[in-house]
Amino acid sequence: MGDEWSNQRLADVVELIGGGTPKRNHSDYWGGDIPWLSVRDFNNDNRYVYSTEETITEKGVKNSSTKILSPGQIIISARGTVGALAQLVRPMAFNQSCYGINAKDGTFNDYLFYLLKHTVANLQRITHGAVFDTITRETFQHVEIALPSLPEQRAIAHILGSLDDKIELNRQMAQTLESIARAIFKSWFVDFDPVKAKMEGKQPEGMTEEIAALFPDRLVDSELGMIPEGWEVLKFPEEFDFTMGQSPPGSSYNEYFNGVPFYQGSADFG
Repeated sequence: MGDEWSNQRLADVVELIGGGTPKRNHSDYWGGDIPWLSVRDFNNDNRYVYSTEETITEKGVKNSSTKILSPGQIIISARGTVGALAQLVRPMAFNQSCYGINAKDGTFNDYLFYLLKHTVANLQRITHGAVFDTITRETFQHVEIALPSLPEQRAIAHILGSLDDKIELNRQMAQTLESIARAIFKSWFVDFDPVKAKMEGKQPEGMTEEIAALFPDRLVDSELGMIPEGWEVLKFPEEFDFTMGQSPPGSSYNEYFNGVPFYQGSADFG
């Protein structure tokens, strides 16, 4: 650690901004052009949050305690799912279960994002097995950090940000490929486009002759509607075995399973 690093309380280097929720019974507060964040919008380990499920209006902002965060500022979930973190790429409002965070003078938001990510991980590790279901303003008073000079912060954030940019590019490529795969699946196995093309005496688009030969050239009626000739309508239990999961006893899954992964629905697959 260089000589210019200093020990600080986290509360002394960040500005905490509280959120809020416009009243639901006022339809003119909702459905506007202002994105409104809740934890479900950024609980995905991505650095940036681009969009929200819900939006509000200017009237909704004025008549509630929500605030609008600026691009580059940070959002952290404080209740429920605790410690989810993201950085904004556009102005967004947010609910009262989160804090908006902005760097004070001498601190850089891009560096602060990585600092908070490391700090939250430490908090969760330290409190493993205890109750850690809320981050309060007092939490920031009790967390001590080592803060480098502003030039060092910018350099560190640049290096880490370059890695995140590559991760984000790969994520977008994977998302694009997934969308293409979905479109192909729907075309082949829901809309039966290859079969319809062959019924018209055409070569199905986007597939080789070998793959096209696997599809019939006729649709027949079934209890589910028209399906390719030779295909069957079956029920899941006739073709698949189902195994239900179960939570192990004990206070610690990790101790009980001795390190074997334990999958928990949306927490691991969502």
